[in-house]
Amino acid sequence: MNQVILRGKLTSEPRMSIRGDVHWDLTTEVDGEKLSVPVFWPGETAPAAEKDQEWSVIGKVRRRFTRATGGVTSITEVVADEALNLDDKVRGLDAYGTVIDL
Repeated sequence: MNQVILRGKLTSEPRMSIRGDVHWDLTTEVDGEKLSVPVFWPGETAPAAEKDQEWSVIGKVRRRFTRATGGVTSITEVVADEALNLDDKVRGLDAYGTVIDL
């Protein structure tokens, strides 16, 4: 199984690529350590989001390879399936990570 649930804050404004994909930088905190996680939204599936909002994201971890100056580089990222704006107090997640209305 390849499923991840993240909770953190957007540390920059979402970026849209030329192909229409959306990229987020989500910062989580684990045992007092802040960890930045790249989140990828294929196509135009990303919800409206802004810097400093707190989100929970459900998705899959993937590693992809891209060409860069001097060779090939790899990127590990979360491909998002669903997201929940935790600043929105009328929604929540159940025990299985499914979005529910409260």
